[in-house]
Amino acid sequence: MHTFQPVPYKRAVPAYPLYLYPFKYRDRLTGKWRIARYRGELHEIQAQHAAFEITGEPIVINGPMGKWFNPAGNP
Repeated sequence: MHTFQPVPYKRAVPAYPLYLYPFKYRDRLTGKWRIARYRGELHEIQAQHAAFEITGEPIVINGPMGKWFNPAGNP
């Protein structure tokens, strides 16, 4: 008889510090440059866009942001 054993869930923990860059990229359909509406790490930007350009200094995140929102927690 086969019994179900759940696999323990492991959350992906980002490696700190994070460097999030503002950038613009060339749209595949129109060929026009577009300003990205988000910031990303270099390896993520390279994976998503063939042509891109970093437009400013990165935001550096050195660790977790402290307390996260908890609707059931005390104020």
